[in-house]
Amino acid sequence: MNDPQMTVDEILDALEPIGGGYPRAALDAAMAQPEAMIPRLIEILHNATQEPDSFLESPLPFYALILLGHLRAGEAHAAILDFAALDCDALENMLGDVLTELMPIILYRTCGGQVEGIKALALDPEACEDSRSAPLDALAYAVVDGVLPRGEMIEFLGSLLDPARAAELPEMTQTFAASTAYSLQPAELMDVLKAAFEADLIDQLYIGDWEGAKVANEMSRDEAYQLLRARMASDSLDDLHAMLPSWNMYNHGADDSADDNFLLPPSQDELLSMRSPKTYDDAKRKKKRKAAKASRKKNRRK
Repeated sequence: MNDPQMTVDEILDALEPIGGGYPRAALDAAMAQPEAMIPRLIEILHNATQEPDSFLESPLPFYALILLGHLRAGEAHAAILDFAALDCDALENMLGDVLTELMPIILYRTCGGQVEGIKALALDPEACEDSRSAPLDALAYAVVDGVLPRGEMIEFLGSLLDPARAAELPEMTQTFAASTAYSLQPAELMDVLKAAFEADLIDQLYIGDWEGAKVANEMSRDEAYQLLRARMASDSLDDLHAMLPSWNMYNHGADDSADDNFLLPPSQDELLSMRSPKTYDDAKRKKKRKAAKASRKKNRRK
């Protein structure tokens, strides 16, 4: 006779502790009963969105996002968008580098082919900067998968890069749009990219100079898409047991002096995209984000 299946409450209790080792059994039980788990995971995100201070020491928002992305839970997409629109400090405290590493694939896997909410998040002036970068990467995934027509995406990126719109768009929008354009092979956007550079709308600490755009354009579209697919495969969430155990949260204590954020992915040295590494340091304006985080981002994907 099989052992009784863990209840949802038992699963969440097993996922709650920090530093308790990798919760393989709890994750297996969660993935085995999506009908029961998904509503509770959505509830966690709703609660964390309403009262983020109550979840600053809890890994449950992290697990909720990871599991909902794994399960391709379309019914969770609205809750994920609301959660992703929180301010940077709240999101970073709850998610660590999940915000920059996995939010794009989570947004894409839960959108069910409906991208308007993702576009709106990219343009939300109240959202965290990283939450406005991730949607554009998610849309690039949709293009590569044939869910979003390339022409529609190119038109959208072109509208974001247009210097005439600079005053109405949130800060860094042109930089994020340029980064995504690079990853898609930006042939149709070279004129507007050049205009955005000339208007000093693109942060070159983040993406590099105009020469980087020309280098990205030298790659064929097939080559660019191949690199995007490689990044999607790396972050796919299909096999959580292959990805999660190497994260620092399960090896906490090995080098605590390096950073106080336990939700960090393993380092990745392989080239997965033409997109320049993210070196933009948000502390330039908010004075709260650490220089160490910017350094990690600079060296994560080369």
